[in-house]
Amino acid sequence: GGSFKFVTPYYALQLLGIPLRFGSFRGRATSVYTNTPPKGPMRGHGTVQVRFAIETLLDEAAEQLGLDPIEVRRRNAMQGGEKSVNGFLVPSCSIREGLETIERLARPVWEAEYKGRRGYGFGVATSAYLGGGTAYAPDPEDWDHPQSSARLEVLPGRRLRLTVGDDEIGQGSDTAAVKAAARGADLPESLFDMESTDSDAEVYGEGSYSSRVTFMMGTAAFNAGAALRRRLAEVGDLDALVGEVFTGAYETIPVTADGQYRGNTIGASPTYSDTATAAIVHVDEETGVVTPVRLWVAYGAGNVLNPNAARGQIVGSAWMGMCEALTEEVAYDPGTGLPKAQNLLGYPIRTSVDSPQIDVTFVGGPDPMSPLGTREVGQGGLHGAIYAIANAIRDATGAPMRIAPFTPPRVLAAMRERKGGG
Repeated sequence: GGSFKFVTPYYALQLLGIPLRFGSFRGRATSVYTNTPPKGPMRGHGTVQVRFAIETLLDEAAEQLGLDPIEVRRRNAMQGGEKSVNGFLVPSCSIREGLETIERLARPVWEAEYKGRRGYGFGVATSAYLGGGTAYAPDPEDWDHPQSSARLEVLPGRRLRLTVGDDEIGQGSDTAAVKAAARGADLPESLFDMESTDSDAEVYGEGSYSSRVTFMMGTAAFNAGAALRRRLAEVGDLDALVGEVFTGAYETIPVTADGQYRGNTIGASPTYSDTATAAIVHVDEETGVVTPVRLWVAYGAGNVLNPNAARGQIVGSAWMGMCEALTEEVAYDPGTGLPKAQNLLGYPIRTSVDSPQIDVTFVGGPDPMSPLGTREVGQGGLHGAIYAIANAIRDATGAPMRIAPFTPPRVLAAMRERKGGG
């Protein structure tokens, strides 16, 4: 059982053709009810599995074609303004710049320090993710409120009270809201006070999830600030506006050729982050233990409102992907459908002492679909770490990895199969 039903396969098929272009694909998704414990999606849901297949097969194709793995991706990199094979407009895309960035930063380290050393491998990968919400409405016409709204009230003493419908859950959304409203109003951030929302507030937000907050809530806050700016231009004095309230909202924008945005019923946002990732790993050929040495992430996030928070999100996302790649797995008993591990004592989790150095570089320019020029930050960084590590293991051992996590038994089995097959 899964809580997102058709949304996860929808994301899988929507994002399959981004950020690399190709001519066609055919996909079919089936939602299956099971009696295993209920669960919901986590970071990057809907894309991890399908892109794992694409990115590992790309490396194998590159080898057969005699091409460098970065080059085969660069030749097929999308550009801003293109449509994906399944008809989605990609307003901005900086994957080519991302690939050039990791080639400039990561490859010299690989060639100078690790290339040719037994057990070491170098892998690259690309990925993309959408910034969107989830609005369950069978018919878009039934959706009678915006996906995000914001309220800005002028208080005595030249203070501005900002209220948004999306809660701060530790990801820095309150800071992003203030920055967005301040930019819209063209006023200092120091004048703004955030007020935590509640169910009685006159604002709405779909929720702090699905990589939607800065793009959607930030747009609503910006629009509220812009409404204040226009009014302030009329009266010329903030003190003259005490008691006035200004509102802003975000609505999903139809961006397909026929004017109907595919996925409007789930509120998917028509903008995408893109990620180029490189990894160096060491594989112990006797034990199958994989040790990440270093990761590089070039992230196309558009305008970055809070660089420290955004960098932290990407580092955490890449680290999470590394853990998924190497250790994290929930195994179920086929007879009962229950987890084999009844608590976290049997669930290996890597700690900070296991983390390699993770270098983050922001690439690309502002996205035209947002007045702030922002794109998604948070989920897209996870995918590339998994695929880059898989490709680095293959580079080190010659053995392609088909199943994650890449535990020592699976690595050894892949190496034996590779050796047996010549």
